[in-house]
Amino acid sequence: SVTGVQTCPLPFTDPLLLDPSSPSYDRAMARNSEPFGYLPALKFGITEEAEAINGRLAMLGIFALIMATAIEQKPMLDIVNEWIGGAYF
Repeated sequence: SVTGVQTCPLPFTDPLLLDPSSPSYDRAMARNSEPFGYLPALKFGITEEAEAINGRLAMLGIFALIMATAIEQKPMLDIVNEWIGGAYF
């Protein structure tokens, strides 16, 4: 990797999946030592904080879609089609 450039964490660096004798295990444990909290720091680019915010917004969107589907009693694709202005059909 390039010095000074932050990269997105990869799934194979998750400490739950790594062998404790692996050299990247200590880095993964150090990264996970401090939680992000409710609202991570706003850092631009591909950072762990940005990925946490993106994941939380994605969960919020899925929850909103499920709730709209339950309330309106319509298929999910029809609701998404309404939300994006009829671009599907």
